[in-house]
Amino acid sequence: MEIAAKSSRKLAEGYCRNDDPQKAIPLLQKALKQYEDLESDPNTTTDLQGDIAETHGVLAECFDRLGKNKDSIEERKSRKEILMRSSSNNNSFKYLEAGNDYALALLFRGNNQKDVTEILKSMAELLGRRQERPDPAWDLEKRTFAVASAAVSIMESNAEWNADSARKMREALHELESLEPPAKLRDKWLDRHSRFTLYAARRSSAASAYDEALHFATENLVFNETHSVGKRSDNRRIAFAQGQLSWNALLDKQFPIALQAANEAARIVKDNSLSGLNFVYLNLAHALLLNDKQEEAIAKYKLNSDAAISNDFDAMLKAGICHPLMRRYGTSIPCG
Repeated sequence: MEIAAKSSRKLAEGYCRNDDPQKAIPLLQKALKQYEDLESDPNTTTDLQGDIAETHGVLAECFDRLGKNKDSIEERKSRKEILMRSSSNNNSFKYLEAGNDYALALLFRGNNQKDVTEILKSMAELLGRRQERPDPAWDLEKRTFAVASAAVSIMESNAEWNADSARKMREALHELESLEPPAKLRDKWLDRHSRFTLYAARRSSAASAYDEALHFATENLVFNETHSVGKRSDNRRIAFAQGQLSWNALLDKQFPIALQAANEAARIVKDNSLSGLNFVYLNLAHALLLNDKQEEAIAKYKLNSDAAISNDFDAMLKAGICHPLMRRYGTSIPCG
């Protein structure tokens, strides 16, 4: 049964990384059930915790692909907790990696400072016991930990995100930007950099520093385009970066830039059949609307839920962007 569980997981990894997560998820859930049965089998001699943790990790990646952020965070939490319980010299690296992934997901999606601080504290103890030796994978995790720690420190020292916060975050990001990882770590390195940079963009936007948010989103796109080698994973990151650039350009009232980025994001998603990036089409609708292409915008809005449209309109109204069409979607902020 252990071979069957590993086979299911490997097959699912292929589906997930080739943008077919819907096929992957049932296979991964089946593998978890098989591992659960093996754990209760007294004849099982293999330590299954590492395999179970990695199955949760692949599930998190699949939920990312589908845009199911809450489910993705829960799977990352499960992976981290399993590895923490089975902490040993053999999987201490895996625990550090899982902790970084979970902390980053919390930062990127919710700014949950208390939980992130607790995670980083446990990881600091692990790093303190680690003997230094050249290892690119450990170096990447240490630098990720350093940037995450800087992000928490900025939250603790500054009541509100401001220009000094942005400056400190850029200084911290240099920890990752100065790294030259081997090819096998390149995707992880770029993913980590993107999450931190877009975290800074979101914090800037939440503080109504829309020009700073646009700078961070632009830096993220340039970094990913500079290091692209044309892989499918590169296309996904660049499409996401273009989508985030479009959104931040909208909030900064740079409407032509927003439309150009939204069109490019939608083109990459369509040309590469990328899943979980439907937000780029909603951004395109907003950009069309604010570039006086209302009929085209309405056609795009019909492809999105009213709730998603209304949530975006609330954010746009907060940024001082108003259009008569917004009244159709019951926004919580008046549009004059």
